[in-house]
Amino acid sequence: MRHGDAGPYVGATDDDERQLTSEGMAALTAAAPLWRNLNLRPDVVLTSPLPRARDTAGMLVAGVDLPKPAIEDERLRPGAEWDGMAPAMAAHLDARRVMFVGHQPDLSRAVSLLTGAKSIRLRTGGIACVEFPGIPEPGAGELAWLLDPDLYTPAGGGQVTRIAAYALCLDDEGRMMLGHVAGGARRLQALIDGLLSYARVKNVNVNLTASALWGTGH
Repeated sequence: MRHGDAGPYVGATDDDERQLTSEGMAALTAAAPLWRNLNLRPDVVLTSPLPRARDTAGMLVAGVDLPKPAIEDERLRPGAEWDGMAPAMAAHLDARRVMFVGHQPDLSRAVSLLTGAKSIRLRTGGIACVEFPGIPEPGAGELAWLLDPDLYTPAGGGQVTRIAAYALCLDDEGRMMLGHVAGGARRLQALIDGLLSYARVKNVNVNLTASALWGTGH
């Protein structure tokens, strides 16, 4: 996870002390329902000690109600590489899901190295989920989903589901196909709702079976 918005970079002298902006904190607060909807439950959260990353990690821990606070790790300071991130993760042997909260371009480079992806765009507050069938090592990972902060909605706003996060990992053709699938699912749900409503109004029993909905295969 990349830290939330901390304003423009001015120079090396002020970089370490940059804080989250009010807009950055508002976006992270708005993201909490989406994080929970995605069942984002890391076993451990490792964060850069810089304020903008540390505070982002704290908001995530609170937003999904994790039982343990984030752990600061010097190896996640700006300039971090996988050679340092890997042993930081290995120090927590019981953790199956590890979240890094850090900086760019460090995180995008790590994701590209682990998945073989040409490039990854990780904006402030964005999250990339990489899954491994075995040992986490370069080239062995798969980019499961990429969460862009544009999906974060104002507090109390509409719900965004996992399908939106998956869509960001697809090319244009894949997104079009996903849209067709989602549209078909909505139409099927509307058909079922209509039939059930008709059954209630007419006081008749409607027995819906898989063969009735999908046809006999001919």
